[in-house]
Amino acid sequence: MIPVVVNPLALMAVNVSCGVAGQMLLKEGMRHVGSHVGRGFLTWLLSAALSPFVVAGLALYALTVITWLMVLSRVQLSYAYPMLGVSKVLVVFLAVLFFQEPLTWFKVAGSALVCIGVWLLGMGL
Repeated sequence: MIPVVVNPLALMAVNVSCGVAGQMLLKEGMRHVGSHVGRGFLTWLLSAALSPFVVAGLALYALTVITWLMVLSRVQLSYAYPMLGVSKVLVVFLAVLFFQEPLTWFKVAGSALVCIGVWLLGMGL
């Protein structure tokens, strides 16, 4: 069997991408399911569990766990973990694009600070 060599940065990119896509799918699923207010909690939970978007989002989260374990086996935690901050920035901008959430200067400034922090932490490796 030939060992597979995977670039740790590529693994982190897959991890972040799956996490972001999973978050977007979970949000879309819950937009369809709605709030449990006025419905029984178990009815709401069952509706969420049966939503194809929620199921797909959770499946992507399972993939993020696998890729994260692969990342941790190759990279220092103090380097890898801050890189997850990029996912927070991506979610902010994708939520604006897909869910018409407001883009405020605070979100832009906070996202810029996160990017600067991730860059600084990455440079310290």
